[in-house]
Amino acid sequence: MDKKTKSAKLKTAGQTTKLNKEAWERLNKIINEPPQPTEALKDLMKSS
Repeated sequence: MDKKTKSAKLKTAGQTTKLNKEAWERLNKIINEPPQPTEALKDLMKSS
């Protein structure tokens, strides 16, 4: 693997990690402060 490919892969991995972190933070916020827990739970039950 040449340097260019390696740095591109590292860059992508870094972006993915950052996105995952932001997604998890958003998810945790939703879980911790549900505006309407019953509605959210109903939707979850329906989709699972």
